[in-house]
Amino acid sequence: MATRGRVEFAVRCPECGHLHRHVNLGIVDAPCGTSYNLGPRRGRVQ
Repeated sequence: MATRGRVEFAVRCPECGHLHRHVNLGIVDAPCGTSYNLGPRRGRVQ
């Protein structure tokens, strides 16, 4: 998703189940306090 000229990645949190947005890949910290490894998807889900 592109917002204000930057790319953001949206992911469903494996801990709380909410959708969180991040501006980078790798190990990220979610607003709910969970840390997880965010990487590119391997294909499109239909």
